[in-house]
Amino acid sequence: MYKSRWAIESFCRWIKLNLNVPVLFGTTSNALFNQLFTAIIAYALLKFLRVQGQKTKQTLVICRFYTSVSL
Repeated sequence: MYKSRWAIESFCRWIKLNLNVPVLFGTTSNALFNQLFTAIIAYALLKFLRVQGQKTKQTLVICRFYTSVSL
C-alpha cells in the first residue's frame, strides 16, 4: 500500500515540475484529463524540438514562453 501511494506522489510531483501544472483547475475527471492531456502534448512537442536540435530563435522563444506561462 505504501509503495503504491509513493508512486502516485512521485507521479504528481513529476507532473507539477515537468508539465508546468502547479494547480489542477477542474473538479471533474474530464476536466482533469483535458488539462493533463494538453500539458503532456505541449511537453512532448517541446521535447521533440529540443531533441531535433533546431536551436532557432523561434524555437527558443516558444520554449521560454511555455516555461513562463502556467497552464
